[in-house]
Amino acid sequence: MFKGARKDDLKQIASELNLEVNEKNTLWDIIELIKNSEPYKENSESVKEIADLVIEERKRHEQSQVEIEKLKLELEVAKAQAEIKNTSCEGESQDSLETLIKSVRTLTVKLPTKQENWGFFFSSLERAFSTKNVSEKYKAEILLNLLGERASNVITYIKDDDLSDYLKVKDIVLREFQPTPSSCLENFRKATRNHNETYIMFASRLTTNFDYYLKLRDVSDFESLKQLIVSDKLRQTLDRETASFISVRESDKWFRPDELGKEVDLYYTSRGKTTPENYAGHKNSNVRNVSKVFLSDVKSIKCVLCPKNHHISACPNYLMLSVEERIEVVKSNKLCFNCLHFHTVSNCKSKISCHCRKRHHKTLHFHKTDEWHQPVSAERNKQENRASGDSQNRGWLADAVNAPSRGGEHSLNVNAPDFVQGSSLTFMSNNCNKQHSALLSTAVCYLIDESGKQVRLRCLLDAGSQMSFLKRDCVEMLGLKKEKTNILVSGLNDSSIPIKSQVTAMITNENKSYVRSLNFLVVPKITAGLTPSNKFDVSIGDFSNIKLADEKFNVPERVDMLLGVEVFYELLRPGQISIPNSNLLLQNTVFGFIVSGGIPRENENVIHCGFLKQEINLDQTLKQFWEIENVESDIPKSRESILCEEHFQNNHSRDKSGRYIVKMPLKENPDCLGKSIALKKLNSLWNRFVKDPELLTLYSNFMHEYLELGHMYEIKEIEEKSGSYYIPHLGVCRPESKTSPLRVVFNASTLTTAGNSLNSIQYNGGVIQDDLFSIMVRFRKHAFAFTADIKKMYRMIFVHPSQRQLQRILWKDSYNGPIKTYELATVTYGTASAPFLAMRTLKQLAIDERKRYPAASTVLESDLYMDDVLSGSDDLETAKNLQRELIDILSSGKMSLHKWCSNTAELAVNGESYPFSNPEETKTLGVVWKSKTDCFCFKVASEEFGVTKRLVLSTIA
Repeated sequence: MFKGARKDDLKQIASELNLEVNEKNTLWDIIELIKNSEPYKENSESVKEIADLVIEERKRHEQSQVEIEKLKLELEVAKAQAEIKNTSCEGESQDSLETLIKSVRTLTVKLPTKQENWGFFFSSLERAFSTKNVSEKYKAEILLNLLGERASNVITYIKDDDLSDYLKVKDIVLREFQPTPSSCLENFRKATRNHNETYIMFASRLTTNFDYYLKLRDVSDFESLKQLIVSDKLRQTLDRETASFISVRESDKWFRPDELGKEVDLYYTSRGKTTPENYAGHKNSNVRNVSKVFLSDVKSIKCVLCPKNHHISACPNYLMLSVEERIEVVKSNKLCFNCLHFHTVSNCKSKISCHCRKRHHKTLHFHKTDEWHQPVSAERNKQENRASGDSQNRGWLADAVNAPSRGGEHSLNVNAPDFVQGSSLTFMSNNCNKQHSALLSTAVCYLIDESGKQVRLRCLLDAGSQMSFLKRDCVEMLGLKKEKTNILVSGLNDSSIPIKSQVTAMITNENKSYVRSLNFLVVPKITAGLTPSNKFDVSIGDFSNIKLADEKFNVPERVDMLLGVEVFYELLRPGQISIPNSNLLLQNTVFGFIVSGGIPRENENVIHCGFLKQEINLDQTLKQFWEIENVESDIPKSRESILCEEHFQNNHSRDKSGRYIVKMPLKENPDCLGKSIALKKLNSLWNRFVKDPELLTLYSNFMHEYLELGHMYEIKEIEEKSGSYYIPHLGVCRPESKTSPLRVVFNASTLTTAGNSLNSIQYNGGVIQDDLFSIMVRFRKHAFAFTADIKKMYRMIFVHPSQRQLQRILWKDSYNGPIKTYELATVTYGTASAPFLAMRTLKQLAIDERKRYPAASTVLESDLYMDDVLSGSDDLETAKNLQRELIDILSSGKMSLHKWCSNTAELAVNGESYPFSNPEETKTLGVVWKSKTDCFCFKVASEEFGVTKRLVLSTIA
């Protein structure tokens, strides 16, 4: 629904729904606020239309801003050209060099203090040259004068003959002072907001820096940007030596991802190395991570094999040598065998060595097939391996996993009383100097019992379980009704336990801000013991004032239920805090902050596994399939449906013309309604019209038609009754629709200042027409079939004058025009009871006119789905008579049919009487009926969304 929406869009949507949004609310908070609001629950489609409208309006505004900026730029260019032309009049003597230098010095653009501003400096300087008509021979000298003392660094790189060449001087200046792409990217990544800098200024600075980086990389399209991001990510994973080599190979250009990958692989292959693993994987697990800072001056490093400024390990000439030749180079230049710098190995302070753990550089490593190392006996190898022992294997996870268990071979079994016994996992943990276990997140929540009371229970939050579980004694205490089931729950090692019963219960938090109905599988116990197994001490420190989901998270307590992944992520809320001097983490939820992370473990051999999977047997699967495919039996009428039926019978009437007049079924007195925000919405709508004149034309035409047809009327003298309601309205464009490119939505779910709306105080009446499947089946049985649409069905039914003050709207014909008040006289789409009133009126029309039109009455009662008529007959003459009857019976109720379509052209008698929309196809009931081939078609949008049960059923329905 909110795809592509930004935070400002969501704020506007919330404002449209009369919801208050806190500035501190995140994007997900606002989405949650909208989804939990009354308007969304009552009419989610209207909210979706509002969301689409807001997002579309924002995109249109952004596009218009881009066009305006383009026009501004064109005007500036034209103005500059005109000024140049005016200043170059004949007879005007050219200013002297000193005057030109002085005029250039007075430019607002000064010498840049930041590296990334040199490009802007030169563009400004060249614009000044063009404005002042500076001769080409003076440009270089002006530039050098502007540089001042900085020019001394530049002149050393320029030949005397090139000092007057502006382009060469400019190129050298840029190479000297302009940042390299890598340094520009590094500055962007490390950028922080200044103390006196607003976030808007910070965002602008970041945008400018990144645009400059893209300019240096010569990236101007999305495909190149995508490849640059991937290449930068790959470059981040390289060690310093490899990165230096790649930077030399790239020169002024940059490698695309596939090129970079090939270069790196060739680099490692040329050194006889395998692709490096994460360094952390080669280190002992009990060695602390040490932060290292390397300072280097690239210009001070002189390669011994070439005149370039780079480390010898990044020199292509060095890398092309064999290992023996590299050793000779190191010896002859008295370099360190470990780091290749100018000192001996004994004085080397570098702790980085070859991957074989010998004190030599990676580029000097011999493979086993080489003869650099002296041969050793097999016995000596065994002794060295035994001496190294666990220290060699400790860093390699694969060795630990594949090693046999010292305590015997045991498998993980969820049915075992201790759940986990000694295994290869136990062997791995024994290799660690410090034993830790994970603290399982617990929370205190509330379940609502049979009498409606809240019962406090302790739950375990487990994202590794597909289902939620509740202890049997808790079910009995709460008095919940158990249902039979037959489910297998499996864990590790495919061990499974049968579940025979399940319950449905309402779960909530302490302040009832979160309520959820949830299915629980009933089990004897959740965990083998208490959680945690031993009490431990932890200091929360400065966070002691926050609300914890479980105040006794560090004390052994029983667990009453387990909440699985079905609801786990729904419980999470933004906010995460790390507790200092510990491995614990606080995560915000609807219950408060839960605690999880590593805690000390003392001689514990019991480990909890949260991977639980529901396995439904074949009988259960078949049962669910047939339940989905079942044709529902008649559903008994609810109390609300009975009340609405009685209300309609007692409050409907017909005027002299035969038109029906109805009343909305209200469940509360309209006096409870507060003030509406319709005026605010109207002003917002006109702001949109200013940007979209075409929309204004369509909207005005709609309003004028509404007025001309008598479906609304202006109130000259407004009497503010306590029970009146002003309905906000907005337009939704549908370019794909040929008949109605604009749909005006009347949002009767908009809340008033009293916190309610027109829709919240009326019944919806329920569904009274036949089900869609039955209508489609009957339609397929006819040899001669036809479809039609009741024109403006809702607006053909009047609302009783006593209730029209509940359907007031505001409108004005121009931006500064007077605001007029209108009352809608007909049933209004957007009100909760509109579908019921329309269908019940058609049913009443069939009852009232049954004697005159028996066949048509049957069609209105059984072959009508909202405003779509799908009917026919087995012979042509009967079908023609049925058409005439339908037209006559609806005319008696002041209604008409249009958009006729049939599988035979013979039913299209008298084109004026039966105006067919398209003789070959028409859209009805959400599908396209191709009358010529007599088949139904539908379109399925292939969108990349997660596959859910609802989506599957919606697609195959």
